[in-house]
Amino acid sequence: MDASQRFSPLYKLIRAGQLEEALQWLQSEAKPDARNWHERSRILCSMQRHDAALQAADCALELEPDNVDYLTERGTIYFHLRKYALAFMDFDRAVALAPQNPFPLACRAYLKEKLGHTQAAVEDYERALALDPEDAVLHNNLGLLLEKLGWEQKALAHFEKADRTALESEIFFPAPPSSPSLEKNASETGSPQTLRSVLWGLITQPHMRREFWEFIRKGLRLQRRTS
Repeated sequence: MDASQRFSPLYKLIRAGQLEEALQWLQSEAKPDARNWHERSRILCSMQRHDAALQAADCALELEPDNVDYLTERGTIYFHLRKYALAFMDFDRAVALAPQNPFPLACRAYLKEKLGHTQAAVEDYERALALDPEDAVLHNNLGLLLEKLGWEQKALAHFEKADRTALESEIFFPAPPSSPSLEKNASETGSPQTLRSVLWGLITQPHMRREFWEFIRKGLRLQRRTS
């Protein structure tokens, strides 16, 4: 049985938002291997249980010390625990082990941004986008930094690419069946309202971009192995 088949029940629970049940499923395995510990660390981190997540991540890396996904996950946990030097060490090692993988670069860029190293973060985001030019979250995050540096036109181009790519790839889901509230809104504005149009309005308001895309980024991170 390959990993996708083995963990299929786990991913169904994650997609349903049943994280406690997902943890119980992982704990039911008699002999947890590195992948089991890694999945535990991801779920625990998403539940804000960072100390327990770190213990699980350490267990995964004891078994597979050069696994890029496991290093990136532990770096993310270190970030949440504000152990930034350790986070950098894990991200740097992941980038060195897999220079063609955009995800460790993006994580390192995010950490650099949060610590105020704006230009260095831009460089990492640009490297990540060179490897994955259709990543909507990368385009949005780079746009925010370019805007901060005063490069308005460059920032706008990345915002537009982020929004267009997100809609095309259906990060935003198709419109749900009509509801009384949406119909009321449509009658008042004279135009039909769908979930897509509501989200489009949200992400085009500059003051909402960071909060909204942070939500998207976190959701996509947990779903990386479940789709």
